[in-house]
Amino acid sequence: MPVFKVVTRHSVPYQGGIPEKKYHDSDAVRNVLRYVLDDKKTDRGLYGGFSANPEIAADQFEIVARNFGKNFGTHLRHMVMSFGEEEYVDVHTAKCIAYQIAEYYADDYQIVYAVHTDAKHINIHFLYINGNLGKGLHCISME
Repeated sequence: MPVFKVVTRHSVPYQGGIPEKKYHDSDAVRNVLRYVLDDKKTDRGLYGGFSANPEIAADQFEIVARNFGKNFGTHLRHMVMSFGEEEYVDVHTAKCIAYQIAEYYADDYQIVYAVHTDAKHINIHFLYINGNLGKGLHCISME
């Protein structure tokens, strides 16, 4: 059975430079995106996003968060779905699962996903900003 977890802090930083604290600082989104989209961990066809282009998602996330007054506190949510070595999940199936999960959140969140193939078992990373576009965010007037 796959394991699905929400990552909020790390006891040991990821090799990609994700800080050993909650995702409160302004660099958190860029650092986690850099890790999630690392070409040593995923391939070009194995990532995507809804309401965000993965390659420029950090800027897009920042613009939306700032416009909705959500550029403080925890900046993002990071979820990981891991499949055990005993479970045979091929890359195509993992991408379909990633797409369906991201699509579920798409009406309410900007979300990026990536299938990682660098370990003995496949895992999927999801990254979305800490703000619900459909329900919880109310645009701040720019007047």
